[in-house]
Amino acid sequence: MPDFASLNRYFRLRIPAARRGALPLAMRCLPVALLAAREVAPDPCDVVLLQPHASAGTRHGRLAESLARRGLAVRHEYVPRYAELLRRRLLSRPGAGWAGVPREWRAHAAYAAWLVARHRPRVIVTFMDDSLHSPFLREAAAAAGGAVVNVAHCMSGANLDFSMCDFDWYLLWGRRSYENLASAPVRFGSCRTLAIGSIYQEGAPASGREPPAGRPARLLWIGQDLASEHGGLLRRDAAAFARFLAAHPEHEAVIRPHPRDRGELARVMGGILPRARWTDAGSLLAADLCDVDIAASSFSSGLVDAAAAGLPVVAFSSCPLVESIGLREAGLPVVADEAGLAAAVAALLADYAQASRAALRLAREHLQEPGPATERCAEVVEALARGRDPAALGFPEGALREALP
Repeated sequence: MPDFASLNRYFRLRIPAARRGALPLAMRCLPVALLAAREVAPDPCDVVLLQPHASAGTRHGRLAESLARRGLAVRHEYVPRYAELLRRRLLSRPGAGWAGVPREWRAHAAYAAWLVARHRPRVIVTFMDDSLHSPFLREAAAAAGGAVVNVAHCMSGANLDFSMCDFDWYLLWGRRSYENLASAPVRFGSCRTLAIGSIYQEGAPASGREPPAGRPARLLWIGQDLASEHGGLLRRDAAAFARFLAAHPEHEAVIRPHPRDRGELARVMGGILPRARWTDAGSLLAADLCDVDIAASSFSSGLVDAAAAGLPVVAFSSCPLVESIGLREAGLPVVADEAGLAAAVAALLADYAQASRAALRLAREHLQEPGPATERCAEVVEALARGRDPAALGFPEGALREALP
């Protein structure tokens, strides 16, 4: 069983009282033991790809294909919201019973038990996981002889979204990811880490980009989750970007919503930029980088993937996490408003070759190895599925241990 005293402390640190609301009380009142399914219809596989939300599944299609080529059966699931968890009764009795699980954690334990009973996987892969299900997934998987792997970029050590470290293996983009996690003052659980690069890239490593010739410069906005705690700041930045492009019709606008966007970005930018081109948020970002010249955002891992393609990037400074990306150190601009953005875009286009080299410097700060890491990720998962230690693959390794003040 997880250390519930530590888990409760982590919960209080991870989710401040102002955001917790009545969740703990509501979870204690749920009759989870009565709602749990008596039998779970089996759908066995080797690997479960547990998406953070339903819209994320297409982003990991290449990983699923690589695992299938290696002879592994793959199933896709996504972490359900609590209401759906109960409505669909994705709950099963934990292997050690209910007695040792506090009532407020029974839904998490029951979901993990259901997932393992349903698929009997050798490996569960989660992505950018800040889920409180993680300790229970690890326990249920271990009892069945399996392992849990998390894949994340971890660009910011101060970001508690990445402070859940209760996995068997944490697959990171590179050295900077590990340093951010290792220096974070709050972590729950322990894990081994491997630096493999970004599974969201495509193609060979870039060696630089050419400036736009014979056409207007195209600027890509990489949208973020406007429903997050920084939503107000993110809306302000998106509107500033839109107003800049509306005032500079010599440039073209390309807008990519966040995968969880439900029309929020269109409500912010659509009226200002009615002729902008909108891209499919369900596809990999790499598909949008081929014919644009500059990428902009507030705080997004997409900025690093864009930089890895040799694309000059610019970020707004209002999101408190943006400094952790390291744009300034690489020689790329961080701006506060339309005027700053106008100056930054002009400077990037004036010396595009230098800006492209700066982008590649930024990418090398974050990525263990340029280029797509899908096959490296699949190698790790396959090794675990076949009972081998992935440390033998030779990727840079580290270890993270719990840190609760």
